[in-house]
Amino acid sequence: MAYVVDRVVICDAFQAPDKHYQLLPGGKSKLVLERRPSVRFLASAKDVKGGIAGVVGKEAGLFEDMLASDEQKNDFVNQLRDEVRGWREAGYPGTALVTRRLLEWWFERAEERRAIGQRFFFCQQEAIETVIYLYEVQKRRKMPETGDLVRYALKLATGTGKTVLMALLVTWATLHKRKVSGSSLSANFLVLVPNLTVRDRVSGVPRGDGLSPSGEHNLYDAFDVVPPEYRDEFHPNVVVRNWQRIPLEGKRDDWIPEEVVEEGRFIPAAVLRAMRRRAQQDPNAVIRRMLGGWRDLIVINDEAHHVYGEKRTKKGEDPGYIKWSRILERLSKAAKLSLVVDLSATPWYGSGSPKPEGTLFEWLVSDFPVYDAFESGLVKVVRLPDPDEKGHIYLNLWDLVKEAKTKEEYIRACKGAIASIYSSWRKDFDEWGATLEFARGPSPVLLCVADNATRAAWLFEHLTREYELLRNPDDEDRKRWVTIQVDSKVFDADKGNESVLREMINTVGRRGRAGEHVRCIVSVNMLSEGWDVQSVSHILGLRAFGSPLLTEQIIGRGLRRTNYDVLNQPLEERPEGSEETVDAFGIPFVGFPVEKRKRPKSGEWGQKPVWIEPDAKKAKFRVRVPNVRSWAVGVVQSLADLVRVEELPEVRLNPKETPPDVHVRPVVGGQPEAIMTLEEFRREWPLLKTAFFTAEELFEATNPGAAADLGIGPTFDELLDLSRRFLDSRVRALEVDGQKSDPRDVGIYYWRRQALDVLENAIRGAGLSGVEPVPILGNPDWLDSVSLRRFQWTGVLAEGKRCHTNKVPCHTDLEKQFAEFLDRASDVIRYFKNERFGFSVTYYESNRPRQYYPDFIVVAREADGREVMWLAETKGEIRPNTALKFEAATLWCEKMSRTAYGHWRYLFVPQRKFEASIVAGVKSLADLAASLVVPRPEPQLRLISLEDARVKREAFKSLLPLYSLKAAAGYFGSGEAVEPEAWVEADTMGRLDEQMFVARAVGRSMEPKIRDGDYCVFRGKPEGSRQGKIVLVQYRGPADPETGGAYTVKRYSSRIVADPEGGWRHAEITLSPLNPDFKPITLTPESEGDVKVVAEWVGVLRRV
Repeated sequence: MAYVVDRVVICDAFQAPDKHYQLLPGGKSKLVLERRPSVRFLASAKDVKGGIAGVVGKEAGLFEDMLASDEQKNDFVNQLRDEVRGWREAGYPGTALVTRRLLEWWFERAEERRAIGQRFFFCQQEAIETVIYLYEVQKRRKMPETGDLVRYALKLATGTGKTVLMALLVTWATLHKRKVSGSSLSANFLVLVPNLTVRDRVSGVPRGDGLSPSGEHNLYDAFDVVPPEYRDEFHPNVVVRNWQRIPLEGKRDDWIPEEVVEEGRFIPAAVLRAMRRRAQQDPNAVIRRMLGGWRDLIVINDEAHHVYGEKRTKKGEDPGYIKWSRILERLSKAAKLSLVVDLSATPWYGSGSPKPEGTLFEWLVSDFPVYDAFESGLVKVVRLPDPDEKGHIYLNLWDLVKEAKTKEEYIRACKGAIASIYSSWRKDFDEWGATLEFARGPSPVLLCVADNATRAAWLFEHLTREYELLRNPDDEDRKRWVTIQVDSKVFDADKGNESVLREMINTVGRRGRAGEHVRCIVSVNMLSEGWDVQSVSHILGLRAFGSPLLTEQIIGRGLRRTNYDVLNQPLEERPEGSEETVDAFGIPFVGFPVEKRKRPKSGEWGQKPVWIEPDAKKAKFRVRVPNVRSWAVGVVQSLADLVRVEELPEVRLNPKETPPDVHVRPVVGGQPEAIMTLEEFRREWPLLKTAFFTAEELFEATNPGAAADLGIGPTFDELLDLSRRFLDSRVRALEVDGQKSDPRDVGIYYWRRQALDVLENAIRGAGLSGVEPVPILGNPDWLDSVSLRRFQWTGVLAEGKRCHTNKVPCHTDLEKQFAEFLDRASDVIRYFKNERFGFSVTYYESNRPRQYYPDFIVVAREADGREVMWLAETKGEIRPNTALKFEAATLWCEKMSRTAYGHWRYLFVPQRKFEASIVAGVKSLADLAASLVVPRPEPQLRLISLEDARVKREAFKSLLPLYSLKAAAGYFGSGEAVEPEAWVEADTMGRLDEQMFVARAVGRSMEPKIRDGDYCVFRGKPEGSRQGKIVLVQYRGPADPETGGAYTVKRYSSRIVADPEGGWRHAEITLSPLNPDFKPITLTPESEGDVKVVAEWVGVLRRV
């Protein structure tokens, strides 16, 4: 039964679901605070005598008794989810360097990708991670029922981005093949689809927005899938074919069949010779010709359930699953078949298979069902008819029409439902029509599904005769029709009227295309054709729904969203009425979250989302900024004079940190990465070779892009000389516990990276007299607000009187308030919101480059008349990387101010200080900057007693509880009941939550970042990787030599190794101090279970 909830969307689409609705008896539901396990229903109507009544009973209404007892957990998938999560949190151990780089590029840059609208959904992330985990980490693990094939099935609900997932698969396999020595993957991809409609959508031909890498708007560029350093080597071969049309033999229509010879008929000798030659042909030759000489390939099977779907074969033809098996067999004989990946929203056997209908594919490895898609907001929210008497009737229309024998009986039975849903559709259509034309998306579409062609014709005739907006013009040109009738044959049609309908159905709502004017589609059993129209707003089901599979397939036709921008906003910040909806009549639901069909309290069709674009009337507020992508080092003196090698920090080679097996990072244009033993590496990598590589990487770092051609940076010879002197004098090989390191170990990338950091910092900081920063511009050289591509926005909006765009898109009310301040500030000339603009500043986190996108770019006039460019960041919540961004942006502005690109400054705007400044009457940007920089006279740290009335009022708003380290570890680590010592004013830390607390640091081991006695803010129960983070740890083992206890604050790091079973384990956990006067605490694998990370360090509260 469908269960009605107040709010369907309860999870973040970009994070693992952390809650779900559980179905209870009587159509009730309960919110469960954990992820929904992977399950499947056991019963379908065809399995039980008496159809659906045999499943739920004659008196039960709309599947009411389909409860959790009818479900079965997919234990393997649930266990695999846990394994992949642990592998992710550990930093993806056991993968090749290129794979690790791809995973970092895709999933560890969430803030950067959010700024440019290129984030990947969690379901896409988990699916590609699962494939990589099974293939790389578990060494091409085979699944049941797949024979010798490495074959994995991925379940992703309609509208969750299967085609983008294919692009990730193509990228990983292609670059792995190019960069990893002996890779068993391939750069050749055969994508098999069930019909021409899906083929056009997946390939992107002729639109250029699909998997074909040559397309103008291909997915690899649209989602920035390929890291910059690999783009020159990314050349996949992608062929998209309809699998039913794959030739299994080279047979011509005019061939004489073999059985004719046996009949004793006269056959000319030439024909007999031709028949003998044909019999001697290699049966795989036709497949080889189709593959065009590929020696290996990967098969991606989209809409994979079609292979085992309904029995639609002609007389004498084999069922689809047999032909599919033969295709795989022929492909594996014609070329090396590296991997087969099946994708489907419903990966289970249909009636055309030899197994019970509804049985899941045995090789299913990842499951993101439609239920999770609803609750994550990835698809439209389904609304049911109003729960009055008539509305209840319209929930299940099949009972009204199933006995109808004539057109009159049929129309009489469903006439009321048609009128009701048309009325609702017309309201949306009228609102759409009242919207300004430039801001319109496609018009809302009504989809009607009948059970056979005769009844579909009756329905089509009734709609086009009785309803004004659905009448077709009296014209034979079908492209002018607003109501069309289609069936499954349309999706494979390539000529005649059916091909015209296919073009129309593929382009519904697209301006200038055949389907631009379509408002209503009457369909016959169009359940699983891979067809989706984003603008479907109403669905009328006039057929039987015998199983959850049918329900999911037909509702999937209307679930795809028209816009995903709102998903980038936190759930609590999304405006009411921002979720897209589809109204459904006559479709029973099993376990689907739905809402009552009511008008949104705010927002109407066509008003949300709003198009954001440059306004020609506001051209005087145009903003141009240089597109700085890197910095060169302009050297005006010899490096030998500028850098004192003897004063540089040493690189100390600890043998315990040196891996026994070495991944040799490839050079540009060189061989793929190779793996050597440590002894092999030492023989083949003398110090001179390391010096050459170090000098080469330094040259690229200090002469990026066009800098080398300009001749402004240090020369390669200078860098080689500097590298040799450093390696000879500042590298120390240590001996620890009897293990010796070797100076040549510095060539291992782990150590060489440290040497590179020391040398690069020394060169860049050699002094203003000898070195100057030189910005290197990207493509384009300048970012111009005139060139901003229009996009849709569903969030907060400001008027933007001095902004070039028609409105200012804001993520928070704080951003809106700041934009309003800029509109009235006396010294502000113009400004621009850095949303989809692409302006960024590079910073480094855990030695990885990140891109920081400041909120605003502001042009202000100083008192002396000089124009100054400001980068402004508004912040309500202080995060661990906020300080890194602050330092990077401040340094960027300092360097830019020393160039010919004007004067630059950085302004950090904390919410509480900004609001206080506005109340104080600040009138200009300069005055605001001054008020934010000058510290407040009162102390920033104030302890509040437990009895104070403020505690109840401001707990976790401006106050945080204060615990000892031991008490905090007990409460957040073991759930013990602990009373705080006091409460602390922590309003300077931004937005607070109930997982945050304050504890006082003990000792000097974390200086200079954390001093003895500092009040530290922590966030309990941290998620994600802990590698490199400062954490509060509880452990059983040797006491911390500084504190004398088992509770300590240290930087966490771990070394991961593969285990014999293909997984991974911790080889060593190190809790490191920042103060070099203290030694780290090292824990062995035997004590891994004794370590518990209690909380992650956020920042320090200090007395002024």
